[in-house]
Amino acid sequence: MGGAAHFGRTGARTGRGGAEAAGFAARYSLTRRESEVLELLLAGMNNQQIARQLYISVGTVKAHTHNIFAKTGFGDRAQLADAVRQGRNA
Repeated sequence: MGGAAHFGRTGARTGRGGAEAAGFAARYSLTRRESEVLELLLAGMNNQQIARQLYISVGTVKAHTHNIFAKTGFGDRAQLADAVRQGRNA
């Protein structure tokens, strides 16, 4: 497969997917923390894993996830991931 793996501040894999997530986050005015949560969601992590990775509570992860869905208009993680990969809006 192409390209070296890179790891961002959160320890999540970045690279093309990270760049896509960053552009998506900017388009929807996500906060830095919401952007970090988004990147980990896209990496396939569940709420507990994200909480451990970011040293926050599961409740805080749920709040950030809710905010991401509210700001973007997507209803679930699968729709969100598809939109980020395809670079489309809700």
